[in-house]
Amino acid sequence: MSYFTIEDIKQANASIGHHFFEPGTLRFFDGRVLDFTAGGYFVTSERYRDYTNGHAEPRFYTLRHADDTGAVNTIGRFQQYRSRETALRACDAIGSGAAILCPDCDRYGHPQGENINTENGMEICETCAGRGIVKKERVK
Repeated sequence: MSYFTIEDIKQANASIGHHFFEPGTLRFFDGRVLDFTAGGYFVTSERYRDYTNGHAEPRFYTLRHADDTGAVNTIGRFQQYRSRETALRACDAIGSGAAILCPDCDRYGHPQGENINTENGMEICETCAGRGIVKKERVK
């Protein structure tokens, strides 16, 4: 299924009975959904807040993907990105097909080999290739 807006993703998620975008869920994680999507990929931000003493950790960003059913999956690591701008660049690059994720370290790079080693059908970043890490499957 093609999603053109965050609203499309929210409707698909609700239609399968999931609660990812419900106000209570977002409030629990002090979460926000950024109003940008690329190929079903989008960015959320979350931060830990201790309501007993008012302390709040910094806000970090997570790359997400809505599959064809409307289920939302985390791409890479939860709160992987420290800035909104970096998360949005990753979302745009991966969502447009201009980049892929390394299945070992979750870095993203260009499939033409600038940052990703594609020898023998393996797609891992050059850092992981230099460490001798071997992965055979591509993270979508």
